[in-house]
Amino acid sequence: MFARFHARLFGMPGQRSSRLYAFVALLLAPMFLQGCTASPPAPVSLRDPANPQATTAPVSYRGVVGPFANQKPAEPASWLEQNQQVAPPEKQ
Repeated sequence: MFARFHARLFGMPGQRSSRLYAFVALLLAPMFLQGCTASPPAPVSLRDPANPQATTAPVSYRGVVGPFANQKPAEPASWLEQNQQVAPPEKQ
């Protein structure tokens, strides 16, 4: 498959150099044109990091195990009783 492509692209010896240059130009043209495009806009931010008077949120300490709750294993209970405890009241 690649041999066929190569043979069709580079064809006869007299046309080889002009076809090769055209092929390389087609490959390289997008890269050169990409260099001419405008740079992307700066990201929108609420505070300027270069501003020394910019306010920041206060730093506070939160313990790593602060919200920990000890969970001891419980005995299995009846599913029927547990479902009735959390079910909405019956309509009358």
